[in-house]
Amino acid sequence: MKISLDNGFYELAYNQERYENLQFIRLDTICDKTYVTLKNVLTGAMLTFEQEKINWIKKKTKLPFFKKPKLNLVAEEQLHSLY
Repeated sequence: MKISLDNGFYELAYNQERYENLQFIRLDTICDKTYVTLKNVLTGAMLTFEQEKINWIKKKTKLPFFKKPKLNLVAEEQLHSLY
């Protein structure tokens, strides 16, 4: 599997396990094997995967903990209302 990564956020499947909220750190080649190192941004854990054993990898456009809060723009009392 050819992997092209940048500093976005990723999720991947490796050995029948799914990993999420990963940020690319580096790509290493040792003895003709390529390893991908990613960091879990929630736990801080550094994870290294053998490239050929990665089932799939995809880039996430949004992370669940970066959602914008919903604002209620209607005043609770008439005193604070703009109308």
